Amino acid sequence: MVVTKVDPDSACADAGLKPGDLILEIEQEAVTSTKQAIALSEKLKKEKKVLLRISSKGTSRYVVVEDKE
Repeated sequence: MVVTKVDPDSACADAGLKPGDLILEIEQEAVTSTKQAIALSEKLKKEKKVLLRISSKGTSRYVVVEDKE
């Protein structure tokens, strides 16, 4: 799933996600479609930390999106 927009005040922005990044995994589960990514995101909404594997400019890395509230 390609990231198209990131709210500058969000936990995703704090984790370093940028438009154009590709989300490969959410909590070590491969993301194969936008529908699946949305379903996983909804399921994990109440979690304080979520592990993502993203690809940015050809490089894959893990990031933790942490809810600070």
